[in-house]
Amino acid sequence: MNRSLYKSAISLIFLSGPLAAIGQAVPAATANVTSNVPSYGIQQGGTLNYSLGASETIITGYNGNGGTANSTNIFGRASLVTSNETRPTSLIYSGGYIFSEIPGQPSSTFHNLGLSQVLATKHWNFVLSDLVSYLPSSQTTGISGIAGTGDVGTSATGPVLGQGVLTYYATRIVNTASGSVEGKITSSTAIETSVSYGIQRFINSQGIDNSQYTGTIGPQHRINERNSIGANYTYSRFSYGSNPYTTTSKFDFVAQGGNLTYEHLFSRRLSTNVSIGPQWTRSSNGSSLPSHLSFAANTSLNYLGKLSHAALVYYRGTDAGSGVLLGAVSDDVGLLYQQTLDPNWSVGLSGNYARTSGVLAYNTGKSKSNTFYGGIQLTRKLGHDFAVYGSYNAQNQRINNIAGFQNAFNGLTQIFGFGIIYSPQSIRIGRH
Repeated sequence: MNRSLYKSAISLIFLSGPLAAIGQAVPAATANVTSNVPSYGIQQGGTLNYSLGASETIITGYNGNGGTANSTNIFGRASLVTSNETRPTSLIYSGGYIFSEIPGQPSSTFHNLGLSQVLATKHWNFVLSDLVSYLPSSQTTGISGIAGTGDVGTSATGPVLGQGVLTYYATRIVNTASGSVEGKITSSTAIETSVSYGIQRFINSQGIDNSQYTGTIGPQHRINERNSIGANYTYSRFSYGSNPYTTTSKFDFVAQGGNLTYEHLFSRRLSTNVSIGPQWTRSSNGSSLPSHLSFAANTSLNYLGKLSHAALVYYRGTDAGSGVLLGAVSDDVGLLYQQTLDPNWSVGLSGNYARTSGVLAYNTGKSKSNTFYGGIQLTRKLGHDFAVYGSYNAQNQRINNIAGFQNAFNGLTQIFGFGIIYSPQSIRIGRH
């Protein structure tokens, strides 16, 4: 098994989602960000990283009021990558407790867990993964998804895309299980196929529960060391339970299309991926969702250096609607960046902008949202095992004709966070 595949497997749950959805070729480099905030980009095989921390956040503008509120947070994170090059296992966890004084948002726990398993043979590569989260509100930044907990510039899924419309307090469980198989036809050509199943379930009916099934299959051809091309067919089905929008008790629709893909390595550290093609959306309930043709796109620019990593991603396509809409079309741009400034200082940056429109006949062209969320964090090491940080996050959303009882966030919220983190050096496991 070659090194680039091994590193790609290691990064599966750390830089997955849109970054890996079109067969990203990871450059042969290893991120080694010397910060007390663990870097959950590419991680060396045979290592365990963990950290514990506490923070205080000050929040302005929540629930549409001009006042301020605060919360105290305790949290922990851990990541593990085994050293087996043909069967690497990856695990990442982030969780904690929020002691909240925010109006309308009680104290609560939050949890995120990601697992992946790779099996590589001479002609076949198999990957299984699962990402599950339990969050009190929409995921916005970092591995935790909770602003102010010290992980701006790191993420379990790269820039958070397909999020669409943000909500106020609405505890939800999100789980996505996926599997992929790559079979070599020749030394330069392979067939790749993948399937995934995702659910979003809201506690106390504070959003629209939904499920998504997706399958993709197509050939990939390596032209040379720097260029690869391919094509694939993608089929997705979105399903919903009882809802207030249609005359039937249940509703589902299908989006499918063909895509052309292109991958290019500018250098060992800089790469790009492009996937674009037509997308056909249809439903058995044509009066609610008329069939229509649009286009889908998934592009990324990725940099992985010794002291920094960055990703810029654009996504366009049909999604489940974020628990606010019964299906949506989103244009989404995301940025993720982390940089070590010197042995003691590091900076993290993340940002996302999404324009979302409902797909149902009654709200197409009417129910829209423009959403921005992002943050910046400065971290200072204190000795070998401790660090302090300060962060600023903002969430700004403007909505039009989205039912108020669907809990859609509207307005500007700013979050200032200050905290301390204990994070010892990586622990070597397995072979040395």
